[in-house]
Amino acid sequence: MTYQRVLIKNKYSKNCFSEWEKVKQGVHRAQFLDHYFFLLYINDLPGIINNISKPTIFADDTNITFTHSNLSDCKDEINIVIEKISKWFQINLLILNFNKTHFMRFMAKPKLAVDMHISFKVSPINNTCSTNFLGLTLDNTLSWKTHTDQLSPKLNLIFMEPCIVV
Repeated sequence: MTYQRVLIKNKYSKNCFSEWEKVKQGVHRAQFLDHYFFLLYINDLPGIINNISKPTIFADDTNITFTHSNLSDCKDEINIVIEKISKWFQINLLILNFNKTHFMRFMAKPKLAVDMHISFKVSPINNTCSTNFLGLTLDNTLSWKTHTDQLSPKLNLIFMEPCIVV
């Protein structure tokens, strides 16, 4: 069962919330409108974290970028953002899927890698060396090797010429 409510933001007094009500009609998943409704539903999420990080939302993918020269300060900011996002999820009756949540630390030289562990409460957030971002496979050194390695077999299938035997 799905529920919804209305939030009216007021900069001069407290925000007003309506009561939670059951959603009696809606759009089935995989229809073209569901992405737009999802974006409307989460449109205030970037506003709670964009003073600390740079959120990017496309369809149902959310990426959060941090830029920091100090690893300890960066980790503190990540924890603050995760806490804020978790509260936002809780208020909006959503659950953050930690199985699909991961982080990647970009670095210029892989030899300078520092082991970094991030978790929220008891849920670890997995570190990865590459991720898919808007159709591109990015690796933590920002080289194109991982992307081209994944793309080459697909391109070979497309551009293979048919063999004609006479």
